[in-house]
Amino acid sequence: MLPNLRPLVAWDKGQNYQVNGYLQFPLDFTLGVGAFYRSAGALSVVTTCYNMFFPSDAGLAELDRLGIDYGQMLGYCQNPTSGWLLLEPRGSRRGADLWQLDLQIAKGFQIGDVRLVGIVSAFNVASGEKPTSFNEDPFVRLGWGAPTAWQEPRRWEVGFRVEF
Repeated sequence: MLPNLRPLVAWDKGQNYQVNGYLQFPLDFTLGVGAFYRSAGALSVVTTCYNMFFPSDAGLAELDRLGIDYGQMLGYCQNPTSGWLLLEPRGSRRGADLWQLDLQIAKGFQIGDVRLVGIVSAFNVASGEKPTSFNEDPFVRLGWGAPTAWQEPRRWEVGFRVEF
């Protein structure tokens, strides 16, 4: 069995909080709010046996920076095609916290038997572009822990709804 297989990262959910709601105001205005917070997710240090058999100088330097003994870990690979190798226990490092606030304002208009509602929504109001995914392979050129995906910046949607 490979070393460092436990704990399973899927069990490490961290803290997740979400709030959604709306307020109705006079003159047929509605304000909607959606917000979430997610604590830093679990990250692992993984690579392939191929990378361990044919390491780059930058990859070896990254292992040294992370405090991982290259010689010890190489012993777990039978050959370059042995697959993936967990260099530390799964989830032993953390990513970054993430939060977002979304707002929506709507205004209704009664036109005969039809109600028309204009809607403006702002997603990620603070326009935070925090990392959502990270590199977990120290032999990748980016280096271990480098962000690979980010939150989308603030974006707007304008629309309407017809009720009859």
